[in-house]
Amino acid sequence: MEVARQVTGESDNQTAIAKFRAKLNSSESYFNAEPIPKNESDKEAHKKCSDIEGAKKYCPKRWAAFELWMAESRKASVIVLIDSKFHRVGEVAKKAWFRIVFIVLNCTGSQ
Repeated sequence: MEVARQVTGESDNQTAIAKFRAKLNSSESYFNAEPIPKNESDKEAHKKCSDIEGAKKYCPKRWAAFELWMAESRKASVIVLIDSKFHRVGEVAKKAWFRIVFIVLNCTGSQ
């Protein structure tokens, strides 16, 4: 409830939840600019695109949306990690966390 109220700015729980659900279901929350093609969502696609190589080859639009989602997830995870550490540690530890985050991002292939 608290998250819904914070995100929407509404104090009424029911209104906040309704607006929060609408925001989550909005196309602004999607990582694909256009609908995923049917051939990338049917039963055949589930067989062909069930591993990384197959997804890249047979489901390029779905794969591109997934890559965007992963990039945003990494950014969000790093921001939360750094933010939470800033509130609890001193300058020396902050520098160490930046180094760790840099290493993690380089290992995962993020830019």
